[in-house]
Formats: sequence, structure tokens, C-alpha cells
Amino acid sequence: MQQLRLPLQIEPLMSLAEIERLLVKTRAISPVPCRHTLIAYCEDGTLDGRQLGRKRTWYVTEKSVVSWLVYLQTGKWPEGIKLITAA
Repeated sequence: MQQLRLPLQIEPLMSLAEIERLLVKTRAISPVPCRHTLIAYCEDGTLDGRQLGRKRTWYVTEKSVVSWLVYLQTGKWPEGIKLITAA
């Protein structure tokens, strides 16, 4: 049986609750930013987030979370990653 391949690359998404659990578990940031702060990061472009579904739940790309954590630890955005600023 031949494997079906999609013509696009799927970006894994994380809910804000998953991000909060990750930050608590790894202690990457202490204290962990509150939900409103994470939403503000999505709205200003620091995190690549979007609202999906009927409840308009926020989801963030895994890549942007990793890039943000690297930035917080090193003070530099990873190569090829740019901070999106609101116009």
C-alpha cells in the first residue's frame, strides 16, 4: 500500500495549556507567564499563534515556542527566525 503524502508541510500546534505545562515541567521560565500574557504574545507576534474552533481556543506553533525559549535563554533569535512585530 502506498503512503499518502500531503502537498504541504504541517506545523505542529500546541494549546496554551500545553505550553504552560511544558514551562512548569521544565522550569524554563519562572514564574510561568499567565494565560493573558501568552495571548498578548500571540497578538503582538512574539509567538506564532491563532485562534481555532468554535470556542476560539488559542494554538501556537511548536517552532515559535522553541524559538521564543531559545531567545529567552540566549538573547538572540535562532537563525532564520524573525520576531514579528505588530504594525
